Amino acid sequence: HIPQFHAVLGEALQGLGQIEKAEKHYRKSLKINPNYPHALILTGNLLMATDRAAEALECMEKTIGLDPFNEIAERVIRDNDDGLRSLSRLKLLLCRFRASDRHRQCQQCAS
Repeated sequence: HIPQFHAVLGEALQGLGQIEKAEKHYRKSLKINPNYPHALILTGNLLMATDRAAEALECMEKTIGLDPFNEIAERVIRDNDDGLRSLSRLKLLLCRFRASDRHRQCQQCAS
């Protein structure tokens, strides 16, 4: 099983308006590899488009945890008007800080 196959198939299905089938393939992709950023982004975008912002933000936050500088996940977090926006933004900044050289040099984090 190849996660990329299911992600690409999901994209094609979503493009054809077959949202439920697309989501099924995105989730299959993530079942194979839960840390596949592309599938997380695709799933998050689909969830956002179907008014499931909280679930979408979970996907984007996981993406940021894997790739702290992912611009797509950052944009979704930044543009979300939901009450979760501030918390998600803080998590984004924390992930970026942890990935930075400054974190490795931080005396408070070392203790």
